[in-house]
Amino acid sequence: MPKERGIVNTWDIDKQFGFVSVTSGKPDAFLHSENIRDLNLREEVKKVGLKRGDKITFNLEPPETGRGKMVAVNIELEGGGGGGGGRGGGGRGRARSESPPR
Repeated sequence: MPKERGIVNTWDIDKQFGFVSVTSGKPDAFLHSENIRDLNLREEVKKVGLKRGDKITFNLEPPETGRGKMVAVNIELEGGGGGGGGRGGGGRGRARSESPPR
């Protein structure tokens, strides 16, 4: 299954979920912190959440109930690589370096 790309449009830090706009034009998909691939990033997201505008890559799966939005799984921050809390130390969540566009 090919990786999709998208932009986080909402995140509820208390409930640990949100939604992503899929850049390929598919309908928005459901995000949950438990579907973040990197354990360090997952723990960080549980504390500070994802930010509106964060660019992510993911796979899409149908919902377990068979109803509702597709579910983003294997979520990774685009350009983040994971493994070291790549969100940076700035209080606004924008201190991480961005890869130049390809």
